[in-house]
Amino acid sequence: VFTGFKPRFCACAPGSSPRRGAMFGLRLLALCLALRAVASARRAGELSGQHVALQAGASLPRLDVIDAMSIWQAVPVLKEWSNEQNFGISIGFIKTRKEHRQMFLTGRIGKIAIGFKNKVLVIDLSPYLLEQPHPLPDFIAQFLQNQSHTFYGFHVLDGVAHLAFEFDCVIRCVDFEVRSWPEIDPRQPFEDMVENYLGLEVPQSWARYSPRGRAQEVYLTGVLGECGRDTFGPLDPYALLSPAELFGIGPNYLRVANPVHDWTPARNEWLAVVERLGAPTVGEAMQEYARMREAQWAQQA
Repeated sequence: VFTGFKPRFCACAPGSSPRRGAMFGLRLLALCLALRAVASARRAGELSGQHVALQAGASLPRLDVIDAMSIWQAVPVLKEWSNEQNFGISIGFIKTRKEHRQMFLTGRIGKIAIGFKNKVLVIDLSPYLLEQPHPLPDFIAQFLQNQSHTFYGFHVLDGVAHLAFEFDCVIRCVDFEVRSWPEIDPRQPFEDMVENYLGLEVPQSWARYSPRGRAQEVYLTGVLGECGRDTFGPLDPYALLSPAELFGIGPNYLRVANPVHDWTPARNEWLAVVERLGAPTVGEAMQEYARMREAQWAQQA
């Protein structure tokens, strides 16, 4: 192609073969691409598929954060945790088009963070999002829906509803912002819960929505669940987020075709609350439903 033209700094200088020059060019290109990928990952604050140790505050332990960019990178960790019971969870959404090139992904689940002890696994779901919702890969769906697994989070009701409708994945989950044990007031800020029930002081520099802050929150919700169980006894089933609540908050969410779960009972239960109140807002209906659950809880006690 370059017959008759020889650049001044050509790899194919006299004494070198064209093949050697081509190999040099390919290696240089590969090096440039690798450096660009590493720089991009560092700008995002994470290296895919590697362990990133986040130094927590003075009163919090050092966390081992595993950022899995594919399901296969998450499988070994999930297998290791398969016989455990209590986990922290956080669900993040793709908020702007800048976070992903596909516009139809805006407002949908981007990442799920699952924590056990001081290890936090972050699973990127964006590669599996299509324009039409579809179920999660089998292994992660089985792990999340395992009836012996209970997930603890704070302000995760919306995310759990998205999981249920977009991925046909219904999990056993406690949202400390909704209810948990009667001794834990859901109206208090999460930081106060941590200080009051775990005796840990959340650092003032804690950035909740940063990667570091989310990892700390997942760790703390998992520990809070363990602490609640050990201190206040087994969790009552009424404390779990119910299918009716998921239906109430997510009636217009994207839904997977031909879901396995039957939402008819949840729909009927939610509509009974709405009819009782007349024309309530979602927040008012949620509050009324929470009161009903607490009354049922008290009767069982």
